[in-house]
Amino acid sequence: MRALCDSLDGVLAPFGLMLRDYELPRVLPGRVLSQVALVRQLETSKVSVSRGVRRLSAEGWLSSTISSADELVSSVALGEAGLARMADVEAQVGRFLEAVAAPLDEEERGAMGQINGALRRFCQGRAIDAPGAQGTG
Repeated sequence: MRALCDSLDGVLAPFGLMLRDYELPRVLPGRVLSQVALVRQLETSKVSVSRGVRRLSAEGWLSSTISSADELVSSVALGEAGLARMADVEAQVGRFLEAVAAPLDEEERGAMGQINGALRRFCQGRAIDAPGAQGTG
């Protein structure tokens, strides 16, 4: 898993992104979201979203609106430059994922899908359904 994440970091590096930042612009095309909504959407912390928004806004990926009432970022959108960059990023990530999946046979791809589903349930706080497991999910 670590090697896969490190490899994906390498794919994103030429675009000035890190894996931890990748999901932020990925969920924004065509949407304007509050930071609170981003925290929920990405299932991460306020601090993580706030840092990502500041960094990616400074680099021209995102545009953000500051509330005059509390001087906090109230809404975030993918800027035009970010939208253009994301097309290139998604194409490169797609090629990377195709290369990862290419050597797998149908059974291995099915197993990978099951593992992905189990990891998503785990990250969402639900039990992993496995033979013999005593779970609630």
